[in-house]
Amino acid sequence: MKILFLFVLVGAMAFAGFLSLDNLENFARVEVVQAPPQTANILIEKEDEASTTLEEAFEEVENEILTEVKEEPEPVIEEKVVEEVKEDELVVMVNTFNLYQGDVLLVTINSEKKASVTFDGKKLAVFSQDGKQFAFYGADAKHVPGLYELVVKVGVEEDVKKIAVKDAKFPVTKIVVTPKLEEQGFTPENIVQSFEKNENVQIREAVEVSNVAPYFSESFRVPLDKKVIVGNFGNIRQSGESSFQHLGIDLDAKVGDPLYAMNDGKIIFQKTLPSYGNTIIIDHGVGIFSLYLHLDQFLKSLGDEVSRGDLIGRTGDTGYSIDPHLHLSLKINGASVNPLEFIESSKGLE
Repeated sequence: MKILFLFVLVGAMAFAGFLSLDNLENFARVEVVQAPPQTANILIEKEDEASTTLEEAFEEVENEILTEVKEEPEPVIEEKVVEEVKEDELVVMVNTFNLYQGDVLLVTINSEKKASVTFDGKKLAVFSQDGKQFAFYGADAKHVPGLYELVVKVGVEEDVKKIAVKDAKFPVTKIVVTPKLEEQGFTPENIVQSFEKNENVQIREAVEVSNVAPYFSESFRVPLDKKVIVGNFGNIRQSGESSFQHLGIDLDAKVGDPLYAMNDGKIIFQKTLPSYGNTIIIDHGVGIFSLYLHLDQFLKSLGDEVSRGDLIGRTGDTGYSIDPHLHLSLKINGASVNPLEFIESSKGLE
């Protein structure tokens, strides 16, 4: 705007000078006159009546414009603060630092690189799922209480955690033998003898070898339509000199209730045993086995692969059983753990 005003002012002054010439009355006649050489000295009146030359006025306006441009604030560029996270940084999570006998430890590793996991120096089976790695450790019902080291290694990185195993203080109860069971030849002595010399031997042999990879890809489920506990895990049943530990839970069931697979797996044991009755064992891979006892019927065959929730049998009252029920056991690398605790821990896979 200042430059435009300057040009208008200069034009007006020039025009006024032209009109004041002495020959204004002869305006119609044009006469070329050789003017003596001289320096133009055009004055511009300013508001404060101070005068300056046209060249100085232009320079002043130019300086003002440059000053205005310089005074405009420069745009501020905000620096983005990026938190540096090492992709290879090892992160290990556990579901608990305190285990009681019969509890289950779930180890979660954020790396896809092959991990090595040990608990008290014993190597655990590690499997991958959804970009993470997992390992289960079962604190057996007879696990010696104490403080143990969990060591996870991925390449040159290592994470060591202290895990406590505590005494569950399982109660002692009586071995009950009803008149009906006595008629079938059951006594506390021969029940314990059958467990120690026959049935438990067969089961230990059955669970010695497991599929290297897991059959499953999700958490485990309760194998019945309802969950009513009628016999607790870990109770020590005793009568005189005879005793055994109840290494599972008893769930209320009628004869003929549907029995479902806890998860994907393969039936690796299906027999009728003297005290355990009709028994199914499913290998779920990576050292995990589910056991179903006292069944009335088998609805699958030995060697069949099953999916989570498949109907595999009917509950019953066979073997050493006071009333119809399902005895459910779960083993992790040979350790007997509480099946309901394992089900809860397995939810960490989701």
